[in-house]
Amino acid sequence: MALLLAMLASAHAHLMPAGRGTLNRVGAEVYLVVSLPVSAFAMADPAIDPDHDGTIDANGLRKAGAALRSAFARSVSLAMDGRGAQWLTILPSLPGDAGHAPGASREIVFMAVARLPVDPTQDARRVTMSCAPCAAAPGGVRIRATIADGKEIVASELALIDANAPAATFFEGRIERLSRFVGQGVAHILGGADHLLFLITLLAAASGLRRWTWLLFAFTIAHAGTYALASSGVVGVSGRWAEPMIAASIVLVALGHVAGLRLRLRDEIIAVFAIGLVHGLGFASSMDAQGTAGAGTAIAIIGFNLGIELGQLGVAAALYVVLEALRRLGGIGLAAACERGAAYAVGLIGLAWLVERL
Repeated sequence: MALLLAMLASAHAHLMPAGRGTLNRVGAEVYLVVSLPVSAFAMADPAIDPDHDGTIDANGLRKAGAALRSAFARSVSLAMDGRGAQWLTILPSLPGDAGHAPGASREIVFMAVARLPVDPTQDARRVTMSCAPCAAAPGGVRIRATIADGKEIVASELALIDANAPAATFFEGRIERLSRFVGQGVAHILGGADHLLFLITLLAAASGLRRWTWLLFAFTIAHAGTYALASSGVVGVSGRWAEPMIAASIVLVALGHVAGLRLRLRDEIIAVFAIGLVHGLGFASSMDAQGTAGAGTAIAIIGFNLGIELGQLGVAAALYVVLEALRRLGGIGLAAACERGAAYAVGLIGLAWLVERL
């Protein structure tokens, strides 16, 4: 088996770019090929990088082979339902064409095989990968995980392991995945300053349950549609133009608020629907950049959009309480002055974002 794995590692080494990895599960065994930076292991053992230059060559790899295998086994782990897998083989190699040893490299390609603690009475698929070297890599490492049944791939997911998420769980159950994406949707809308400012400025322009209901409905339907299409690969996602357009939407809504522009509800619904299409692409672009496992599945799309909607309703409820408090404490005049001042501030922030993103 060692000879076969060595041949596989050599074949995969020149195909695995930096910041990438594959995790292939076949029955109880998992085959992992991943490219990791030398710097992520240098702190674990000085023998790995004695020159402290963040590189390693073929000679250094031979000398530090044992230290690298030990460091990898300590810092990279696989588990199923909380039970750890056993590493059977770990082979470090240098990236480059097979048969042509490169010079000093900043990356090490690991070919590793592990055995999962599979219960033969259960059809469990979930695999959790923790990877401290991935979290230390600039920009993290994207892992493509697959499950094979014979020669056929029956499931595939992509995840990004980085400093913000040093572990990824692949092939969760439906309820687990749904709840995870609902949580991510809520966190995304509450943590996305641009989406929040747009929503707050839009709703603060005029209160009224009927208006708020229609605008939230139009915005939700629009962003849910484009997010679903983009996550499913039907339309392309590019943050290069989606993000500037989101910033522009904030500026436009703020300017309309400052100018006292009042559209008919039907026209306002159409405008918000069009803007929501762009925001949906922004959501998808962000999730694509995160490389979230299973983000393109129906459960993930439904869960993420449900989380976004719950977050929006929470923002609307909080905004209503604040506006009502201002009106009761200082009257309509104080509330209007605060809303106008906030619109100026939001417009300037949106303009700064627009310039930065362009």
